[in-house]
Amino acid sequence: LAIKVDVLVPPTLSIPFVEPSRIITRNSLPLMPLLPQLLLKLQCWDDHRRSRYNDKRMKQYVDEGDVRELLGIAMKRGVRVSNEGWLPSTFMMQGELRAKLYVAQYPTTRDHWHRIGFQC
Repeated sequence: LAIKVDVLVPPTLSIPFVEPSRIITRNSLPLMPLLPQLLLKLQCWDDHRRSRYNDKRMKQYVDEGDVRELLGIAMKRGVRVSNEGWLPSTFMMQGELRAKLYVAQYPTTRDHWHRIGFQC
């Protein structure tokens, strides 16, 4: 089993700055809060599906599964947009626009997005 890990630092790829107090540690690894993880994966999905390169466009299908899985976890953990006011408004607005695009492609996820607080 191989796992690729990318270490990116804000504001690379529109990654929001996360206060150290919001970062949790699991198995000695720092983890970003779930909502920004979900929205960054959604950004990957959108970027890949719009790419002019076929190999990049093919990655959208893996991203779609990752978004769906993270969305399910967010619902189970009670993540709510209204509780994440610390995230930059531009990051959240872009996330909502991408969520609408995602719902247009995968309409069965509409209720999931609504349950965490997005108007899709």
